[in-house]
Amino acid sequence: MKVIALSGSPIKDGNTEAGIQAVLEGARAAGAETELVRLYGVDISPCDACNACQSGSGCVIGDQASPILERLERAEAIVFGSPVYWFAVSGPLKSLVDRTYYAAHHKQMAGKKLAVILVQHSSGADYALGLFNCFADEQKCTMLDPVVVNTADRPGVIAGDPELLRRLRELGRQLAS
Repeated sequence: MKVIALSGSPIKDGNTEAGIQAVLEGARAAGAETELVRLYGVDISPCDACNACQSGSGCVIGDQASPILERLERAEAIVFGSPVYWFAVSGPLKSLVDRTYYAAHHKQMAGKKLAVILVQHSSGADYALGLFNCFADEQKCTMLDPVVVNTADRPGVIAGDPELLRRLRELGRQLAS
């Protein structure tokens, strides 16, 4: 089993990444092969609505997102992690999710399990979750219970919460089972 995680956070080793790493630890403990992709710094062009993807050849935009999209297709489970900015996920993560539009036409993501970790100051995640609910529905994936963490912009909130870390590791085990 392959689990790929996408970090939409600009802060390496921050709260979002601590949550993702805990999920990946749980998945590895259940025997999964894991991969973390940090999206900040990756050249991800926005979807340009060319609809060439409807032919079945995938997204035709040639940028650094292309190999990530290929790895998403090969994985059996996906972890999406993002801070919440103005009631939405980060720009790089949204751009990558938009680029999976091609897969919805041909159900290339169908059957995958999804985990979602959203890190918010105190609100907004309920709006951001709408993206992943639609993704799961359109792509025919199964989304496990999302994890929303309020941090009030404090570093170390996830890493310092043993119960939350246990819950995130369990989520990883569920992804890998």
